[in-house]
Amino acid sequence: MDALENILVLVISVVVEDGSVVVDSVLVLVISVVVEDGSVVVDSVLVLVISVVLEDGSVVVDSVLVLVISVVVEDGSVVVDSVLVLVISVVVEVGSVVVDSVLVLVISVVVEDGSVVVDSVLVLVISVVVEVGSVVVDSVLVLVISVVVEDGSVVVDSVLVLVISVVVEDGSVVVDSVLVLVISVVVEDGSVVVDSVLVLVISVVVEDGSVVVDSVLVLVISVVVEDGSVVVDSVLVLVISVVVEDGSVVVDSVLVLVISVVVEVGSVVVDSVLVLVISVVVEDGSVVVDSVLVLVISVVVEVGSVVVDSVLVLVISVVVEDGSVVVDSVLVLVISVVVEDGSVVVDSVLVLVISVVVEVGSVVVDSVLVLVISVVVEDGSVVVDSVLVLVISVVVEDGSVVVDSVLVLVISVVVEDGSVVVDSVLVLVISVVVEVGSVVVDSVLVLVISVVVEDGSVVVDSVLVLVISVVVEDGSVVVDSVLVLVISVVVEDGSVVVDSVLVLVISVVVEDGSVVVDSVLVLVISVVVEDGSVVVDSVLVLVISVVVEDGSVVVDSVLVLVISVVVEVGSVVVDSSTQYLCS
Repeated sequence: MDALENILVLVISVVVEDGSVVVDSVLVLVISVVVEDGSVVVDSVLVLVISVVLEDGSVVVDSVLVLVISVVVEDGSVVVDSVLVLVISVVVEVGSVVVDSVLVLVISVVVEDGSVVVDSVLVLVISVVVEVGSVVVDSVLVLVISVVVEDGSVVVDSVLVLVISVVVEDGSVVVDSVLVLVISVVVEDGSVVVDSVLVLVISVVVEDGSVVVDSVLVLVISVVVEDGSVVVDSVLVLVISVVVEDGSVVVDSVLVLVISVVVEVGSVVVDSVLVLVISVVVEDGSVVVDSVLVLVISVVVEVGSVVVDSVLVLVISVVVEDGSVVVDSVLVLVISVVVEDGSVVVDSVLVLVISVVVEVGSVVVDSVLVLVISVVVEDGSVVVDSVLVLVISVVVEDGSVVVDSVLVLVISVVVEDGSVVVDSVLVLVISVVVEVGSVVVDSVLVLVISVVVEDGSVVVDSVLVLVISVVVEDGSVVVDSVLVLVISVVVEDGSVVVDSVLVLVISVVVEDGSVVVDSVLVLVISVVVEDGSVVVDSVLVLVISVVVEDGSVVVDSVLVLVISVVVEVGSVVVDSSTQYLCS
């Protein structure tokens, strides 16, 4: 293999400060040639960098040329891969004008047994900055054209990005205007896709003594046309802020208007957002007007596995302090339905929130309805997950009626093959509050967790039951808390079976200061030994009960020991039983 690589670097720098002349010249030349016998590989790289700087004449020329040629030829099926990369950059500074132009041309040709692929990319970037006095104009143009030809099917992708920024500062006036225009055209065998985006941002700030006016307008228009299906996305944001301070008078007015509309034909997607915010503050007349309107409508419909997503949010707020009028209305409607085939997944969510507040007639209406239904079914190792959450809340303060009803039902069943694991959880919470006269609060939480693990001869069964109940009736407080812990371990090893059960029950009752604590510990140990004709069954039961009532302590302890021996020899059966009771 022959390899040839040449590198030439020429650097010339001349600095003359007396005449303010600076000459900086740089020449970099890189030539690389690679030749491999047999299957011919030719790799040629040419990099040419020429930089000339003349500060006295305010001329800067920066030229970069990068040429990469790669040719690959393989025997048998011929593969020709040719890549040409051309980069030219020119920078010219004359006075206050700066022109920066970059041209990138990439041409790629791939030929594989007649199938021709031509990929051509042209990137053109032109940047112009003009500074004259207080005016600054910054303009950037980016043009990208890509052409791909594959066996007659032509794909043309053209993108034009135009950014124009103008800043004018003249005393107290500042105008900042930005225009971004993006046009993308894709043509594939007759099917035309046109994507056009126009973004216009105008900001004007005027400061004249005590008056400040800030106005911002943002306009975004996006139009996509795909074979007749039209997608129009239009966003308009208008923000106007006026502040006037003259003595004790402060006027602050803000108007925000956002309109977004998205319409897609076929799978219907309607997304409409309207945000209107009006705020007026006048401190001299103590007038405050605050009006907020938020309307969000979103509808998503997908055919096949049905997905329906509908969101409606309506927020209306009106505040007038001079007339002491407060109107607050909130409506939130969320409907979500998800259906997936195969392993069935049903997810349904309905959230309805209605809130009305009127302070003139002292009327408060608060209604909340939350319904959540979730069903998950998976084949194989069966997983059933069902969740039902129902929350109904109605508040009417003028009629002094409060109804709060909450029902939460959670059922989870998990079955796994091999070492069987059954996990069952049931959580039921019921809460009812009525404030028409006597207050009654009843809250019950029941948590049951059961885990069974079988691994060879060991079986561990653990159950935890937690019950908390709180009742408040007309000031008398009753708190009842019960914790039940049951642990069962069974070990089978040949003829020996050990079964151990531990039950711990703790109950605490508090009634108007008198405290009653009832604690019960039950320990049961059973051992069975079978050895030929001898069976020994031993049971130990230990019960300890402690009761504390207003300082007087009562301890009740019971120990029961039962031993049973059975011997079978031929036709003779001897059964011996011993019982022991201690209290």
